[in-house]
Amino acid sequence: MRAVSENPADRYVSLKAFKEAVFSDDFESSKIYSAPPKAKINSRKTFFALGLCAVCLAAVLLAGKFRTEKIPNNASYANRAEYKIPNEIYLKIKDSGFHSGAFFIEDIKTWKNAKRSILKVWSQNLEKSKAVAEQTEEQVIAKANEKFFKEREELSNSLIHVNEKKLNEMRDGEIKMALFEWRNARERLSDELAGMEELKDAVERDDQYRRYVSEAYENYLKSLK
Repeated sequence: MRAVSENPADRYVSLKAFKEAVFSDDFESSKIYSAPPKAKINSRKTFFALGLCAVCLAAVLLAGKFRTEKIPNNASYANRAEYKIPNEIYLKIKDSGFHSGAFFIEDIKTWKNAKRSILKVWSQNLEKSKAVAEQTEEQVIAKANEKFFKEREELSNSLIHVNEKKLNEMRDGEIKMALFEWRNARERLSDELAGMEELKDAVERDDQYRRYVSEAYENYLKSLK
């Protein structure tokens, strides 16, 4: 969990540090990262900052109230929240895409080709995940042992000065890592399957593409403000 922490500062600084943690004498505690205690919040400064934010927000709202917005000719809607892309515009974008300076929307062929490329990679990864998840715990441990002894044999010269205790710790580390990957594969398999079905649906039908175009076009209209 520390290695994949959302905050980059909490992760291991290098692969070497990660490896040392995995092979350490106290593996369980090495997975837990205790972040430094947060500094105490200055309540007076916080109150002042919140007050300043409130004043700025009020100023923005008042400015928006007296500002007149120019609505594009191709959209005669009173409220931006109600924008729905007109069918004729959708059909044009579907056929040849939309480009306006730095803003663009992909045509359906380009969009679906990108989805097919992702689908291909996801399919390969799903097969690997299924192969891992379908193993028993005994098979996972046996394969981890087999992998360790194979690597030990290949690296026999470099491991000549490593004592038996350290080698056993390294083997235990291999087994723990293999079991972690196995459990993780089993837990996320259903989500991966659901994601694959959704992606297949996007390639086979046009519903998701239309939603993508509608949202992207609405963002384009908002950018004209």
